[in-house]
Amino acid sequence: MAAPPPASYSEPDLRLPTLNLTPSESFLSRMPVATKAGVAAVALLAIGGAIFFATKSGRDKAASPAPHASQAGTALPASEAGWITDFAPDPPGGARRRQVSVLRGSLLLNNYRLELQGQIENKALGWVLRARDPRNFYVMKLEIVRPGPDPAVDLVRFAVVNGEEQPRTQIPLSMTVRLDTWYKVRVEAFGDHFTTWIQDQKVDEWTDVKIIAGGVGLYSERGERASLKGGVSVAPLTLK
Repeated sequence: MAAPPPASYSEPDLRLPTLNLTPSESFLSRMPVATKAGVAAVALLAIGGAIFFATKSGRDKAASPAPHASQAGTALPASEAGWITDFAPDPPGGARRRQVSVLRGSLLLNNYRLELQGQIENKALGWVLRARDPRNFYVMKLEIVRPGPDPAVDLVRFAVVNGEEQPRTQIPLSMTVRLDTWYKVRVEAFGDHFTTWIQDQKVDEWTDVKIIAGGVGLYSERGERASLKGGVSVAPLTLK
């Protein structure tokens, strides 16, 4: 018996998009061959340029994350038991010059947000950042530079490196304050970038690479005294 003829093959319907290649009488079909070639070349150049700029833009965005594209994690507990109250003692036999207290749980951090609310009782309200050890840390404080009912107050900052105090930078506050003002302080340290807000106004932004990690704490020099409302909040910062 003769074998039955093989069934004709038909492609399965995969529901893929298709292109209509059926020629039709159109404006393009009536163009001369040379003109068509020119149009095709221009189209290829336009497509290539669009792909180049789209790819370059994507690379630029990925390669340069902004230092402020960060978010805060859970704040560290700041109980009395968590403080090192004599973090950077003065040399033996010398007069007491400064007091540094550091939150123990913050010692290994590098990127974080510090928040506190304080009132100057005498001369200044101070804090420390990146306290790596007793000889290396950053100091910041709000200092009364002209006393009176409406005092002039500066934001002062400097580094202590290998036990030696570095030159101080002073930034006058442009806002009006009084002797009984409660200062709302927020400082963010991220990499080599530091930003400070007072009363929710940005007052200072700077960079420094001397100390890349270390704890947060409070600072006072001889004769300086301040009080806090609600303690100190320290929250780690990470990139979004």
